[in-house]
Amino acid sequence: MALRVGQVDIPILISRKLLQAAVFHADIYVRAKKSLPANASLKEIEKAALNGYGHRLHRALRGGAYSERQYNCRLADFIIPFLLPPDAKGSRSLHFMLREIIGSQLLQL
Repeated sequence: MALRVGQVDIPILISRKLLQAAVFHADIYVRAKKSLPANASLKEIEKAALNGYGHRLHRALRGGAYSERQYNCRLADFIIPFLLPPDAKGSRSLHFMLREIIGSQLLQL
């Protein structure tokens, strides 16, 4: 894994992937803002922007807060085995506690 990380060309990653994603998100926001009256609230702009994503909207955001929390908890379930020392991996109570902390609090930031 460390070898693969070392092979990443940072300037290409930034110029091709991150910059392209930033322009895409900015375009969605600008289109949403233009489609609303000048005195539209931030909540209305946000709703219009989310509608602008259409089928490209991430599945964690499609079903509201509950769906997002479920997605975050599943993501935490995937991460937790990498965080725990080998002797603690069998503790279900520790796993569930960490899942709630990571999935409900840390990933919500």
